Order: sequence, then C-alpha cells, then structure tokens
Amino acid sequence: MEKIAVIITAAGSGSRMGEPIPKQFLTLDGKPILAITVERIADALPEAQIIVVVRSDYLGTARQSLAFYDLDKRVLLCPGGETRYDSVKRGLEMCGECDFIAVHDGVRPFADKSMINRVLKAAKEFGAAEPAVEPLDSLRGIDKNGSVPIPRSATRAIQTPQIFRANILKRAYSENEYHPEFTDDATVAEASGVAIHLVEGERSNIKITDKIDLAAAVAINRLNK
Repeated sequence: MEKIAVIITAAGSGSRMGEPIPKQFLTLDGKPILAITVERIADALPEAQIIVVVRSDYLGTARQSLAFYDLDKRVLLCPGGETRYDSVKRGLEMCGECDFIAVHDGVRPFADKSMINRVLKAAKEFGAAEPAVEPLDSLRGIDKNGSVPIPRSATRAIQTPQIFRANILKRAYSENEYHPEFTDDATVAEASGVAIHLVEGERSNIKITDKIDLAAAVAINRLNK
C-alpha cells in the first residue's frame, strides 16, 4: 500500500487578520481553525502521517488545541521557519518513509474529501497535482503602459492540498534555495522542471486570511453542519 505524508503549514503570524493570536488558532463556532483543518485531512486520508508546522512559540497552543479534540495522537508537531518555504523544508525533514507528500494550508479548513482524493489520484498519475478554480472576477494585467484585460478562462486560482511524489518534492527543495517567487510548493517543483497537473478545486476551499474571509468561513462552517 502506498504511503502518504501530509505537511500542514500553520506557522504564519496572521498579521493581516489583526487579531492578538495567529489566525489558525481563531475559532469557528468554538473550534480552532487548525483543528478543523487537521480533522478534515485525517478523515480524507486516514492512514496518512500528518505533520503540523507551527511557530515555535505556539507549539504548546497547537498541542492543547489538538489534544482537546483527540487529534494530537494523529500528528507530529514541527517548529516552523521564517518563511513558508523554510517551514515546508522542516516538515519534509520529519516525513517518514512515504510515496507521496501533500502540503496543505492550515487555514483552509474546508478541503473536501472527494477533492483531496481527486488531487491524490492525479498525483499518482502525473507526479504532481494541485486543485484550482477559475476566477469569478474580471482580471487585468498591469504593465508599464497601464493595464490590459486577461480572459478569466486563461487563469486559475490555486488552492491546496498540493500533492507530489515524495522524491519529486524532496528533490525540488534540495535543489532550489529560497526565492520570493516561491509562493507555494508547485512553484518550487516547477523550478526543478516538474510539470504541475491541475485538478478542479472547490470554491468553498477558501484560505482564511482576513476578517472578510473569516466571516465567509463562519457561514461555510454552518452550512457544512
């Protein structure tokens, strides 16, 4: 049976949220966002090794949050680095023997089981896959002459989890030093010449970044109950 490891990145400071604690520890109907995210991943991939990367000064908070919901037995906690790239690299060092590695945002608590498994299926076929959705807004590109319209059909908004054959992701992180353009794991893999296969994502799979996202998440969470 093929083994999978999941790295959940939850080491951000959440400064854009403007709250005294990082956004991953804020609650939706009383439950920490991080706990909801871990629960979703554990349900979709019950045999997976789960590594949660958090800021070193919030390791205790993460442990308590997960223990309250009996999720601490499913995860290994890992201290994060200065950037997302550094945090994922530390998570990779904790991965046991596995065939596939998924990386998921700790503040995407609504990743659906069927979508996660679609991405995993594509990763098994193509080596690297990620969920994506077509934007709803009109788009324009900015250049030195002003702006030009960009067809929505020619763009995609990228989500997580992003899933890779383990050797592909580990090689990409060993070959490529941090660069500001590495906004996710797919961009790191692409720097090593890896093609990324896109899978249909879900609009409810939002990343909670600011207060507007948090308000939307409250509504989504209640719809899911």
